[in-house]
Order: sequence, then C-alpha cells, then structure tokens
Amino acid sequence: MRILNQEKNKNLVVLFLFCLFTIAISWFIQFTIYSEVSKGKTLYILISLLMISWLPFLISIFLIKIFRLSFDMLLLIPLLSKKIIWGILVPLLAAAIGIKLSLNMSQINLISPDSPIFLSGDTIYSALNIFLSGYFPIILFCVVVSLGTELSFRAFFIELMNKAKIKNSWLFAGLIQFIAFVPFLWFGYFGGGERNILYIIFWLVLFLSLSGFYVWLSILPACDPKEAKNKKLKIEAKRSLLLPIISSGLYLNIYYVVAARTLVENGNLWMSGPANVITVVIYFIITIFLLMTKRLKY
Repeated sequence: MRILNQEKNKNLVVLFLFCLFTIAISWFIQFTIYSEVSKGKTLYILISLLMISWLPFLISIFLIKIFRLSFDMLLLIPLLSKKIIWGILVPLLAAAIGIKLSLNMSQINLISPDSPIFLSGDTIYSALNIFLSGYFPIILFCVVVSLGTELSFRAFFIELMNKAKIKNSWLFAGLIQFIAFVPFLWFGYFGGGERNILYIIFWLVLFLSLSGFYVWLSILPACDPKEAKNKKLKIEAKRSLLLPIISSGLYLNIYYVVAARTLVENGNLWMSGPANVITVVIYFIITIFLLMTKRLKY
C-alpha cells in the first residue's frame, strides 16, 4: 500500500510539473512572438504553433527520463477499429453543416461583418496561405500539428492521469490544452478578433469536446481474438493514438483548407460566427452523448 501511495504521489508531482512547464513555456513563446507579429512577421505565428504543439511532448519525454516512468508504447501501435468511421464522418458532417448555414446566414445578412466574432487581423489561416502556397504544404503542416498535439495531450498526459487514479482525464487534457493556447486566442490568431471573450469561450467548449471525442476514439473496443491479426497485441493494448491523429488531422485540414477556402472564395470571412458555433455545438453534443453512455469511463 505504501509503495502504491508513493507511486501515486510521484505521478501527481509529474502531472503538476508537466502542466506548469507546458503552460509557462507556451505562454512565454506566444507573448514573445506577439511583438514580432505586430511588426508584420506573420510567419512567426506558424513557427510558434508548431513549437507549442510539440513542446508538451518533448517535456513529457524529459519527465519520463528524469523520474524513470514507464510509458505504454502500445499507444503508438497503429491499431484500427470500427470507430474510424466516426473519426472521419464527424468532422466532415460538422464542416458541411457549418459551411452551409454560415453561407446562408451571410447571404441574408443575419450577421454583420463588423461583428467582433468575425476573422480579423493576423491569423493562422492568413499565415498559412501567405507562406505555404498550394494545398499539399498546408495539409502537411496541419498533419504535423495534429500529430504533435495528440502525442502531447492524448498520450502521456492521459496515461499519467489514469495511473494517478484521476477520473475524467479527457476533461483535464482539454482544459490544459486550452490554457496553453489562451494567448493565441486572445491575440485573435485563431480568428474572431483580438480580445474577444465570447470567441474564447467557444474555443474552451470546443477544446474540451474535441478532447473527449479523441479520447473515445483512442479507446479500443474489446476485440474477438479470432478476428485479431495479432491476438496478444490486440488484447493488451487499451488505447491507440492512430484514430485521434487521423480525425484531428482531418479536422484541421477541413478547418484551414476546405472550409476556409470555400467561404473566402464565396466572398465571406472565415471563421464566421455561425460556422464556429455550429462546430462547437456538434462536438459538444457528441461529448455529452459519450458521457451519458459512459463510453468515456476509461
């Protein structure tokens, strides 16, 4: 019992250090590049986004080495399940509904272009289209960002929370991810205008909902040994990050490539209020459903 308590206390200390280092260094990077972006160097937005996406993962590796923690490498084994259908369908459905209603609302003037929820100033979207010409570089950039984000917040952090016997690990993962990106949201780099509190609240709900959805995707269902190609691996692995990475990469590509260009080419601003709110609502409803059915219990 004493050994278990010591192990739990060690995990709690590592959790605290991970959150502290992730938030402190991420905020330092974002506030540091703000002055450079103000001078017209929008490339720094993309550089800092990459750094913030991968920084927590590097911090986790450092903590694993220092505290000699065991990390479940089965997380990195590319295992598929039937959930891949939802991992692809949900972001496509959210984007389709969001784009359609956003275009309709823009055309009938239900929302004003002067609204602070509209995109304004320097944003990730504008930086991507200025410095990464063509679809392939932008798609590759989104995949790299999603890979780093999932390794950072849905791998080490979730596993450490589970070892520390802390419930609702998906909720804390989404919250820490949101806090790490607050300066970006405050400066308006994700769209919505600078210092827009309402927009930041939308993103809080979105980060929490996405975290719950991605954790659910990562949980492998009980497999029939007869159907498993690698029986031992299938049975031992509780989670795999392949589906969250696929879904996250698809979501970012829809957000910054497909949906954004569809609206801009139709003379509208991205992200407009309706499209963003609709996206948040869809993922929020899915998360509530998963909680009600206790599918996020792990």
